[in-house]
Amino acid sequence: MQKLDQLFQEIRMELGTDFIAMDVIGMDGLAIASMSAIPTRDDAAGAARTVMVMKLAEKVSDKLGLGAMDDNLVTTDKVYILSRFVGDHSYIWGLTIRRDAILGSARMIMKEYEPRIWDAILH
Repeated sequence: MQKLDQLFQEIRMELGTDFIAMDVIGMDGLAIASMSAIPTRDDAAGAARTVMVMKLAEKVSDKLGLGAMDDNLVTTDKVYILSRFVGDHSYIWGLTIRRDAILGSARMIMKEYEPRIWDAILH
């Protein structure tokens, strides 16, 4: 997954000090790639919970006929956690940024990099 690690480095550089963490997670809840500015972060627990949240959000969107889900946003008093499906929806990309970050910029970066993340997963 060297290509994913390289992409993660690029994304982290673009986000600068707003970056906290990111993962690419399989639908089994296991992260295939992770990067964090917090050395004590529990990657496994976060990955599994991200999959649960995304599956629930997609189910709600489907049941209410709201259309295909683009991304999911969790907001706390400290961070934004953005999650989006990658490629054929068999993976999820989660990104955690500081609460005072520009949310629109993070979404734009994720939308721009998503095809490259998918390509890196496939190779």
